[in-house]
Amino acid sequence: MKLHLRVRTLIRNKRVHERDRSKCVYEIVTDLFYAGASFNEIATILERNVYFVAKYGTSDAALAREISRITNKLESRK
Repeated sequence: MKLHLRVRTLIRNKRVHERDRSKCVYEIVTDLFYAGASFNEIATILERNVYFVAKYGTSDAALAREISRITNKLESRK
């Protein structure tokens, strides 16, 4: 799976370095979506991501809601 360097960095970060956590989550989901990742693959990466956890905590409902919201938006653009 080929991901943009910025997204790979956002995924690997151990601490929050960016102020706009929502933007970081959006970029991660978008790049994974366009790389062909499944919902479950995106969820696996995002549930442990520092930007997602800092913004939404460890809520499974928030995880599913955010992934669905972003991927639905991306699918409607196709």
